[in-house]
Amino acid sequence: MMRVILKRSGGLMGLSRQWELDERALAPAKAQELRRLLDQAGFFALPSEVGSVGRARDSFSYQLTVEDGERKHTVRCAEPALPPPLRSCIGLIMGSAR
Repeated sequence: MMRVILKRSGGLMGLSRQWELDERALAPAKAQELRRLLDQAGFFALPSEVGSVGRARDSFSYQLTVEDGERKHTVRCAEPALPPPLRSCIGLIMGSAR
């Protein structure tokens, strides 16, 4: 069972927002897509910070935590430095979580 927590901060207004997603709440196809994107990004092998997480003007910073069984990993990344698979993963989480 996989659980993800996504935190976004910054942007024009400097607001923070959080999404939480449990794999069991997703349709099977969405859960497979989320796992595929995380695998494609090599998420569990990424360093805890990708690129510069300093405050880039008007951009968002993301913190993504994934718990999958015994594995747990957190990655922080500024929007301009997001690798494409991680960007797609974040989009899927934001569109699927409550």
